[in-house]
Amino acid sequence: FHISGNARLQNKTAVEMWRLMSKEQKTLTIQMAMKVADLGHVTLPFDLTKQWVMRLQEEFFRQGDKERKLGMRISPLMDRKKLGVCSSQAQVGFMEVIAIPMYEAWAKAFPTCGCMLDQVKETLEAIQAMKTSA
Repeated sequence: FHISGNARLQNKTAVEMWRLMSKEQKTLTIQMAMKVADLGHVTLPFDLTKQWVMRLQEEFFRQGDKERKLGMRISPLMDRKKLGVCSSQAQVGFMEVIAIPMYEAWAKAFPTCGCMLDQVKETLEAIQAMKTSA
């Protein structure tokens, strides 16, 4: 009962909180949830995050290849001939400027999601360690 009781209480609190939100607050919460989900790979252990980033880089490069083939200007981070999103420099910048501030805001709004922020910070530390040892 203790665990299920806590879960029911937390759920009731979340439901009440939702009811008290304005339409604008609900919209913002849903938009933020979509961003948190979209960048969810950074909340995984580092080895899995790295795999997802490599897949993302390949997707970006394929887009750049198509842009090159069509004679278009190649979008930033999409050019195979330049550093991609897998570079330590790009990853550190992304984590510091985008991921950590976003997950800090999310964890502040939803404290039970603090573990996501913790993992993002661990991933950043792993990337920085790789960058230093390279």
